[in-house]
Amino acid sequence: MASKAPSQRKLDDLRREWQKRLKLLDWAITVKFADLRFLKDLTETDNPVGACEHFAETKQAKIWILRPEDWSKEEDQRQQDVEDTIVHELLHCHFAAFREESDANRLYIEQTIEMLTAALLGLKRQK
Repeated sequence: MASKAPSQRKLDDLRREWQKRLKLLDWAITVKFADLRFLKDLTETDNPVGACEHFAETKQAKIWILRPEDWSKEEDQRQQDVEDTIVHELLHCHFAAFREESDANRLYIEQTIEMLTAALLGLKRQK
């Protein structure tokens, strides 16, 4: 049975929930769907599912989630854990002040965010 594509309302609900959980209530954050081409340009990667443009000095962020029409039909994982993507992108706000001047720093930050996302969602989803 195919799952229903998430709505903008679902994105907003998840953003509010996780913005509170992650203590980012002092940030102005929006979340919207974006097409694959836009996300590729923004992230400079081949298969992005989300992106975050953050401004630590003003505590503002824009998060984009790959629109459902662009999800890969071959890769079920990309049909997509939107909550995972939102948590991941929100965590970038906490790391916004860290310098990503080198590829190694970017990689370390991304790996840390991946591990934190998995841990936080694992805790929430335990029955």
